[in-house]
Amino acid sequence: MSKLLDGIKIVDLTHVLAGPYCAYQLGLLGADITRIENPAAADLPRIIDSDPDRLAKGLGAGFIAANANKRSVAIDLSSKKGQEIAHKLIANADVVIENFRPGVLKKYGLDAKTLTEENPRLIYCSISGFGQDSSWKDRPAYDDIIQAMSGLMSVTGTEESGPVMAGFPAIDYLTGLMAAFAISAAIVKQTRTGEGEVLDVAMLDSAMSIMGPVFAMQHIADEPIALRGNRSFSGSPFSGTYKAVDGIIVVTANTPTQAKNLLKVLQLDGLWEKPEVRKWRENSEVVDLISGSLTTAFAAKSADEWEVQLNRADVPAGKLRGMSEMLKLPYANERGFLHNVDIPELGRKYSVPGVGFLAGGKNGHVESPPPVLGEHTVEVLKEAGLSDEDISGLQKTGVISIYGQTGQGSKK
Repeated sequence: MSKLLDGIKIVDLTHVLAGPYCAYQLGLLGADITRIENPAAADLPRIIDSDPDRLAKGLGAGFIAANANKRSVAIDLSSKKGQEIAHKLIANADVVIENFRPGVLKKYGLDAKTLTEENPRLIYCSISGFGQDSSWKDRPAYDDIIQAMSGLMSVTGTEESGPVMAGFPAIDYLTGLMAAFAISAAIVKQTRTGEGEVLDVAMLDSAMSIMGPVFAMQHIADEPIALRGNRSFSGSPFSGTYKAVDGIIVVTANTPTQAKNLLKVLQLDGLWEKPEVRKWRENSEVVDLISGSLTTAFAAKSADEWEVQLNRADVPAGKLRGMSEMLKLPYANERGFLHNVDIPELGRKYSVPGVGFLAGGKNGHVESPPPVLGEHTVEVLKEAGLSDEDISGLQKTGVISIYGQTGQGSKK
């Protein structure tokens, strides 16, 4: 895989999930990522972990998973000197990414207006809950709040459970991808015209943008959508989630051909001979008959057996798996999805995820491990033209932190 973003310099002012994930995706494609962090307070994913060694080094599992290929510079942006250093680093950057609350960085002279006036070719991407200028811009936002407000929870769950959230912070990561998409498009413009762009990415917008079927049904067709649990969005009674001998199999048979093939594999061919079954949309009373017949049939074999047999018959089906089980299968290796990184501070290797596509047959690049806080402060500041004396003075006054010497990044 060629490094699609080779030569692109990005200053990452983000924290927690959406912003760091955005920068990570761009770093996997070859961009040079410099992460500016608060020396006095480690980013939350650095310090959430049950493992005492990872916790002591500020390398929590969540941080490891989304911060390879980055350099960490610990700078106090609330100080005048810290702001001056940040300006130096940004002066040579192609892209800045930030996810502070709207208006916060203006206090430090690091807002979009100030920086793009200084450098008209700069791409400045802001990530927030509700955008930079909406009436809700000052509201705090987290993934679960956006899941609730966007409509996602209103269509997720069962009548018994009520609305439920996705089992992971899906909107944070979706927003990170949306921001990476926007930045990539802006880089095309920048390369073609030499002009920058100001990008305003909102979590709520991102969430609503992917809910096309819900938009179509509720907004265009004006039809309510009930909580449907594990039933297929298509409504097909031949699609669903079924218990097998040793697990669960999920089947999607939406077309007549898929439904006919499904019944053949399950040795329920006789059902297809019934006109009311083939025309189930006009005969809702047969839906329970179909569902009950499938439930009984699937209970006879293992989920693994059904998965093989159904896919062989061109019926989309997959065994319900946890991610650990999924990653042990040959597929992940075939796609090059996992990248092994050696983390010297922890004395071991970890696998980190790649991007969701191949380019030139490769799944991105991981060339350096997730950094400890302030690991590259000296290296980056010297590249920016600061002398050893300058750096020593900044360290003594607490403007910067150097891993192994001062601040939260100190070795224990």
